[in-house]
Amino acid sequence: PEGILGDCLVTYGKKLGDDSVFGMAMFEFGEGLKQMADVKYALDDTTKQSFLEPLHHLQTKDLKEVMHHRKKLQGRRLDFDCKRRRQAKGTHGSEIGKTCSNIPDDEIRQAEEKFAESLHL
Repeated sequence: PEGILGDCLVTYGKKLGDDSVFGMAMFEFGEGLKQMADVKYALDDTTKQSFLEPLHHLQTKDLKEVMHHRKKLQGRRLDFDCKRRRQAKGTHGSEIGKTCSNIPDDEIRQAEEKFAESLHL
């Protein structure tokens, strides 16, 4: 809007002529409005490129990736806790039939490593 008004003021200021003080004032004010419009549009473009687009990228891509990693971490934590609990039950339980729930230490160590790997992401 400022640019269009500036163009109109410049055009009709020229039509009034150089000898008219009002015409010169219209011309100069119109030039000022056009410069102000250029600065405004440049600021809008800069704001969009340096703030809004990165924010949109963060919202659409990065946050989804973080949520995926959190879900993966939660699953690995549950797996590790479950295996530890089953191993503890197997070693502390004195019932003969429940010794089959023993989980090898290697499997627990592997689950712990996966959990630690996910934790560092």
